[in-house]
Amino acid sequence: MKTLNKMSMAFFYTLTMIIAVAFSSCTEKEEVITPQFPELKEITGNVGDVIDITFSANLDWTIKSDAAWCKFVNGEFKEVTASGKAGDQTLKIEISDESWNPTTADVAQLTLSMADQSQVIYKVTRSAKELQNLIVTNEDGSVTYNEENPLTIKGNTSNTVYTSVKASAEKGMEIGVSYPEWLTMEFDSETELYKFTFNTLSEKDMRFPISNDGEVISFYTKDADTADTDKVRKVNIPVSYEGFDKRALIIETTFMDMSVATDGLITTDEGNKKTVTSKVIANSNDFVVIEASQSKNEDGEFQYEFNENADLDWVKTEKSTDKSGKITLSFTANEAESERSAMIILLPKELADECGTNYAEYLLSDGSEVDDEGNPIGVKGDLKPQFNTFVLASIVQAKKSIAQEEISFISRAIDMGDGLMSFGDISLSNLESVKIEGDELNEIKNEYSELASVSNIWKIIVPKSYMDMGIMTDMPIIVEAIGRGDGQVMSNLTTDNNIICSEDKKQGQINAPMPTDIFGLSISGTISNYYDIVLKNQDGSVASFCRLVFEK
Repeated sequence: MKTLNKMSMAFFYTLTMIIAVAFSSCTEKEEVITPQFPELKEITGNVGDVIDITFSANLDWTIKSDAAWCKFVNGEFKEVTASGKAGDQTLKIEISDESWNPTTADVAQLTLSMADQSQVIYKVTRSAKELQNLIVTNEDGSVTYNEENPLTIKGNTSNTVYTSVKASAEKGMEIGVSYPEWLTMEFDSETELYKFTFNTLSEKDMRFPISNDGEVISFYTKDADTADTDKVRKVNIPVSYEGFDKRALIIETTFMDMSVATDGLITTDEGNKKTVTSKVIANSNDFVVIEASQSKNEDGEFQYEFNENADLDWVKTEKSTDKSGKITLSFTANEAESERSAMIILLPKELADECGTNYAEYLLSDGSEVDDEGNPIGVKGDLKPQFNTFVLASIVQAKKSIAQEEISFISRAIDMGDGLMSFGDISLSNLESVKIEGDELNEIKNEYSELASVSNIWKIIVPKSYMDMGIMTDMPIIVEAIGRGDGQVMSNLTTDNNIICSEDKKQGQINAPMPTDIFGLSISGTISNYYDIVLKNQDGSVASFCRLVFEK
């Protein structure tokens, strides 16, 4: 009996454990949660719309859009999927124009997934693309351009000037453009402006207008050749060009503070020239030359006289008769014993018409002009600042050196003693100087900058026959400057040291019958091909020059 009772109790405990495990398993199965999906909703939106969608999820969830044009927005990010924890949800979706169908509406399905189940909870319909007319306007939209209303391209000033237009159709439509080769175009993506300007690499000349002769700027939608619609998909705009800005002018080379020698030669970095030339860019090559004489009053202020009142016969300006736009300057010799100054101003025709003949009032400042902060912007009596870029040249011509034309040169032979012997004394004529002119004169002036304003330039040629007679081996030769005796001194411009200048001859102490106002240099020893000799005034300016040449 005892044994039986023990077995019964063991069986009882085992059965109890089995029942407990079975009960526990049943309890766990009852705690599994089934996903609960919201009812299907259908909404409609247009391109660019951002729409809120709402739903409740009783489990962690993921939602996915099956269309690239319908995306979930999360801050700066846009994705076709989103996910989150159980609870009430509000999401934003954005409808874009990607793959937008121009004839039928598109539908995107939003599928919600929880656990291992999925269900479509939203259908989003994107409205069909509604085509609009292609329209081209000016920048602010106040003017519409088309075949009946042409477009005129503005001309450049010293800076590039753009003519801007705006082209628009339905949102998202790609627009193309074509235009003549004499134009260039930039598209500004921020302002959506098409910016046209003259193409300076074109074969056409930007100075001259281009008339409306059949050339057009064409704007067209990407579907212009395929769209089945009565909407405008292409716009042809007749185009012309007004030429370089009528109130602007560009001078390619200016000549500021240009130095002109007494004889009219022009001192430049490239040497002395008879003329200088510049190219001018103006509308239709039409500009007016205004000449003004310059002087200073007692206060050091510039004073101007214009054109017929300026007495500028010494200034010569010549405009080219072709389309090159070139203008050439040249000058006559200065016969006065004072320097003279001038300014050459070029005005575009439109400004010249405004000015009339009242140059002083139009061009010169009265001292009243001020900037936005009240600061003066012009000096009274001086050229107004806005006209500074119109100045072709400011010129100073040197005065005629005193007695310059009175000085000449002669070459004589002397003996080795105290007396003076001329070539004539040995049955040879004295050698007198001759003026140097033409290309030879220009070469010498280019060689010596001191001679830029000197017109009195000579040469003496000693014939080879004289040398063959042994004159230089038996006696020196002297070069004498005959003319004024008011303090001129002889000096050598070359690096050759064979010229000997004695003090007595500097002071003009050569005995009669020679004039007492002569100055000379004696030359002996080894003879070079030539010697360059300059005669200076007492103030250091050059009075005259002589090149002594020995024939070989």
